[in-house]
Amino acid sequence: MRKKIIVSFTCMLLIILAFVPIASTTYTDKIGQSPIGLGPNIPYSEIKEASCDNLNNNIQMMNRGIPFYAYCTADPSSQLVPGPVKFYPTNPANITQIAPTQSNSFLSGATWKANNTWYACESGSGGNTNVWIIDNETGNMFIVGDYDPNNNGIQLTGLAYDSTTDILYGCDYTNLYFINMTNGSSTLIGPFGISGTHYMMGIAFDHNEILYGEEMQTDSLYKINLLNGTATLIGPLGIDIQYAQDMAYDNDTQIMYLSAYTINPTESALFTCNTSTGATTRIDAFQGGARLTALAIPYGDGGPPPPDTTPPITNHQFTPDLPNGLNGWYVSAVTITLTAADPQSGVAWTNYSLNNGVTW
Repeated sequence: MRKKIIVSFTCMLLIILAFVPIASTTYTDKIGQSPIGLGPNIPYSEIKEASCDNLNNNIQMMNRGIPFYAYCTADPSSQLVPGPVKFYPTNPANITQIAPTQSNSFLSGATWKANNTWYACESGSGGNTNVWIIDNETGNMFIVGDYDPNNNGIQLTGLAYDSTTDILYGCDYTNLYFINMTNGSSTLIGPFGISGTHYMMGIAFDHNEILYGEEMQTDSLYKINLLNGTATLIGPLGIDIQYAQDMAYDNDTQIMYLSAYTINPTESALFTCNTSTGATTRIDAFQGGARLTALAIPYGDGGPPPPDTTPPITNHQFTPDLPNGLNGWYVSAVTITLTAADPQSGVAWTNYSLNNGVTW
């Protein structure tokens, strides 16, 4: 399993332990050896470092040197106008405008096709129901066709491309569709079948060609059956999502991302999403509070960094560094400083235990 990294830093943890004289022991563990002996009757509680394999894969942050693409629907700070934008996943607070929009209504959903094609769909407001291809370099937008030519009231909220079958899928609030990549027309597959009023706000495939969807009423992640559209609950996102958002999967790093507009707090931010539990992890707010939809992530373009399978090195220092009492006893509080480092990909955090792993 790849290490879970956010940013490199040195972790300095100060743990004050007051000892009473009990049994003498020394300890050896993953962090190293200590010369400590603690009197005849006190068993020393080991400091253990959690294996990097136990960390949550969802918080892995990898910048592959290529940007993510999206559509700015609104910017309260007026730094951006509606239209295609790009940003790096490690710095969503810095967004670059590619071009102003050429669509009549905002683009609600998007996906990236393997041949470097950015597909997007209009929201359907005002009767604008086009599927578009966007040039990610210039921002030029080209109409593929109308996904609702018969005016059946379809308003697509998401697109997802299956690279294995070369099929484009779309969703509105309650249904899954096939989308024709030649003329943009939609064909109903089936309803999601979520009880009560529900609003599917985005869909995306992972590297195993499993289709996921984010639903606004339950604020949850679902797995979607490609044969009939039925959605099966995975778990809560842990955030209160509203309109103006999308989801996309980075195939090269195997991370699901959400460009989410939330309330409590009210903000627009980039999140990762654990596809096993549904839980999200906030990365950072978007520049100026910009609300981004039509999220698309290139893949197969340079690939991810090489896997870092070497655990971080954690050293510890005791103060005082040797027992300051008779017979190997400490007779004053002991300060333990942990220092963690990893030269290849950095250290997200250090998990430690002072009671042999019972509490972390």
